[in-house]
Amino acid sequence: MQYSLLGPLSVTADGGRIELGGLRQRAVLAVLLVSADALVDIDVLIDKVWDGDPPQKPVSSLRAYVANLRRALGDGRAPERLVTEGHGYRLRLGDDTLDCHSFEADTDRGRRLLADGDPAAALPHLSRALGLWRGEPLSDFRDLSFAVDEVHRLEVVRLDCVEAVFDARLMLGRDAGLVADISAEVTGHPLRERLWGQLMLALHRAGRRGDALRAYDRMRTVFDRELGVAPGAAVERLAHDIRSEAAHLTPGPATSTRRAAVRSRKRPLVGRGHDVRRLGDELAAAADGHGSATLIVGESGIGKTALAAEIARTAESSGAATIWIGHRAAADLSPSWTWNQVLRELAGRTGAPVHQAAPPADGDRRMAEAMAAAVAALVREPTVVVLDDVHLADPLSRDTLAVLTGALPRLPLLVLATWQHGDPARPGLELSRLLAGADLRSVWLHGLDAERTAELVEHLSGVAPTGAVADQLVARTGGNPLYLTELTRLLMERRQLDGVTAALSDDGVPPAVTGVIAGRMAALPPDTASALSAAAVLGLEVSSTRVGAVLGVAPDVVEDRLAAAVSAGVVVPEQPGRYRFSHGIVRDAVIGRLDPGDRSRLHADISRVLLTDAGALDEDAVAGADHAWRAGVRLDAEAALTLLARAATTAWSRSAYREVAELSRRGLQVCGRLPDGPDRLRQEADLWLQLASAEAVVTGQTSAEVSAALRRSHEIGSQIGHVAVERALRCLEACGAGRYREGAVMADGLIELFSDTGDAVAGSAGYYLRGLTDFAAGDVDGCLDRIETLLHELPAVDWRRHGHMATFDVRGYGVAAWAHALRGEPERARALVATGLELAEGRNDTFGAAILLTSQLQVDAIRGSHAWLAEQAESTVERLTGWGFDQLAGTARIIGGWARALGPAGEDTAEEMRDAIATHSRDGTRIFLPLYYALLADVQAARGDVSGGRATLNRAELTAFATGERVWDAQLSGRLAALRQRRDHGRADDAGRIAE
Repeated sequence: MQYSLLGPLSVTADGGRIELGGLRQRAVLAVLLVSADALVDIDVLIDKVWDGDPPQKPVSSLRAYVANLRRALGDGRAPERLVTEGHGYRLRLGDDTLDCHSFEADTDRGRRLLADGDPAAALPHLSRALGLWRGEPLSDFRDLSFAVDEVHRLEVVRLDCVEAVFDARLMLGRDAGLVADISAEVTGHPLRERLWGQLMLALHRAGRRGDALRAYDRMRTVFDRELGVAPGAAVERLAHDIRSEAAHLTPGPATSTRRAAVRSRKRPLVGRGHDVRRLGDELAAAADGHGSATLIVGESGIGKTALAAEIARTAESSGAATIWIGHRAAADLSPSWTWNQVLRELAGRTGAPVHQAAPPADGDRRMAEAMAAAVAALVREPTVVVLDDVHLADPLSRDTLAVLTGALPRLPLLVLATWQHGDPARPGLELSRLLAGADLRSVWLHGLDAERTAELVEHLSGVAPTGAVADQLVARTGGNPLYLTELTRLLMERRQLDGVTAALSDDGVPPAVTGVIAGRMAALPPDTASALSAAAVLGLEVSSTRVGAVLGVAPDVVEDRLAAAVSAGVVVPEQPGRYRFSHGIVRDAVIGRLDPGDRSRLHADISRVLLTDAGALDEDAVAGADHAWRAGVRLDAEAALTLLARAATTAWSRSAYREVAELSRRGLQVCGRLPDGPDRLRQEADLWLQLASAEAVVTGQTSAEVSAALRRSHEIGSQIGHVAVERALRCLEACGAGRYREGAVMADGLIELFSDTGDAVAGSAGYYLRGLTDFAAGDVDGCLDRIETLLHELPAVDWRRHGHMATFDVRGYGVAAWAHALRGEPERARALVATGLELAEGRNDTFGAAILLTSQLQVDAIRGSHAWLAEQAESTVERLTGWGFDQLAGTARIIGGWARALGPAGEDTAEEMRDAIATHSRDGTRIFLPLYYALLADVQAARGDVSGGRATLNRAELTAFATGERVWDAQLSGRLAALRQRRDHGRADDAGRIAE
């Protein structure tokens, strides 16, 4: 029997393919094949097959799948193939074959033969190994985590095999097509050092020494700048040997050129149009003899080199000379090495000997002046000089640049220098010194915005990402073009990106990046690797104090351990005691190397540190909840719940209601690990109420999510006497749905509970909701009495503890404003709204503010005043939509449409209002619906549709009768009378015309 994982899962026997059943059943076999001949625990199997989200009875389903697989694989030997052992299953291969095992065996054999110096014998093994690939491994399980990890591992082995094939071909001298083959792999995997070395050697042997060195420059650009690490020693030696034309490389014939070739650009230059035009103007001025110098500044991977290359390419196409000088990190360069290279190039163009062109090395300022003068003397045609990574140049070379800028306005010379730096607000000392001491213009490059990110991704992949995905890509990469390019490639390889993708997984790191970082970390001491791992799990920027607390060592010990990581360019010291990873992709790769168990242990250790940090900031509270969740069972449930509760408090204070809902769900899952008893019930009741409160804002007070959460809260709360908040939310749900009579009864019960127990939440909710139901019934005086008690006589509710949805005083101002509007007291109504808004803003209660902004519009609608209301409604819609309150924004659109229709322009907004009414009532919400129908009837009547207006008013009356919202009876009757009068006048006019 032949099993195949190097493509979609397949099993063949006797030349025929075996049917393996549905996705989950095939996933069971795939997991067992990945661990072939090893025992796989049932719990592990369940976790991998259902990707951490199993059904209610996963063991039963798993046993059924195993039984089906035994039948499918059966030929009388099935029991021997798939066996049950202890608490797990084992798939025995025996004489059966598995293609990935054959692939790895052939790869290992070929590499061993290659290491023994026998490339002719190695090549067939390596070629046979690559021939086994039928596409992306495990492609039918690309959405399951176990497959992602295995595909990543196999891809790394495949790249090892590919590199071994190229080594064998180089050793055998089989150069036909070799440069093109290697170039294709470099394009697909630009962070594989060995591929770059092979490309350099192949180019050199093809007689293209200059291209070989430029390939080295391109590789160095990616590694030194984009990843913050230097090339490996082997590639450095190869570049040195190519420069010196070492005999052992058997170089081809040398080539010469008058201009240095401009390195090719691997990704499109997106979002830099303004900078290209600006530098293009400087290039044109230089061609006319008025040169200048510009410093292109930005973080690694931001596109500095690409921008410089674009200008150099333009210059070259117009006939100007171009010279490109790169710099290496930690290189031991002689004084003014940069300009010595420039002078050699210029001397070659003019025919002057290098020793005449180069000034003597004797002094600092004088030498810089002499060097600048020598350069100026040799510039005889329009020339562009690019100094790439000039921050790595020696001080004298930078001084020479500063001196030369004074002469450039009289020369046909444009100097473009790139400088790696991330923060224009905090330029480093050397950068500040250069900018202050030279006539240098500067261009600061920043990350791409969402629109430009989408453009780049579409160019790279052919897929136009959704706005949500573009926003997520910007959030993860900072709009850095290099990281975007690599991440897009990974997403496309995993088939996780298409035109309808709405959310991205945050665990993807391109394999090439992982391979590079793994190579760097392998050379680090174990203590350094341990400190890096803790730092990576902590965040992109960390302090030695926090890392030390996690590892249980002093901060100075952490700094000693991280010194080697600084030297390797993996982390960068920001200020004393603080470090950041050289790039987000580096941090992701470090995390990706961790075993899941080690990762969860670190999350647990970090959680314990944050739990005991009394001075934790809000961001620490958020981070603590995330670490607690990711720690899983390695952190005790009580500690996890404490951290989740802290984060929820912070989220309430920021009005981050969706975060509160998600934290509540996570807390409920953690509660499942608590022992049975009253404490667990109390925790669960609180969390279900918290979830209901948050969902009431996110999905609407009458939504199914709120109802389900309240139902669970009631089931648990009835066992422990936990009723006040649950009753309040149920009453809110009833009133929102227009069940005012039921709401009034529940409100009276809350008031009675307050009288008996002094429960502040019960009192606040009871008086607010009784005021609301009195208003709906048309009892304006009773409404104001209840709200007066709420605002001025009741004990305050601790909103920080209970959340904004469990406090009702802010919303009480809105109800009072409605009542005063009905009384004909608009100024008093507006004053109440303003007071409530001030209170909401002081608490950062966005939901309360949204309610009051809506109440402000409702006050004018109640009074029938539409002057200036359209502009106010438009502004309110924008704010409510920005906060995510689409249902309330629907209310604002209703009133805004009414105001525009009755205003000077007389717009036809009836259809728009119908859509907005549908938004308002989408979850069964019926509060204020009679008034909104009345406003729609006004618009219909204003457009001459009297019968349509009457029909809408009839619907309003029926709704008011059904819900008990009789507060609008007088307004509805008045509108109907006005329409009847218009109808009667119309009939009289018709009769008069007939008589005539």
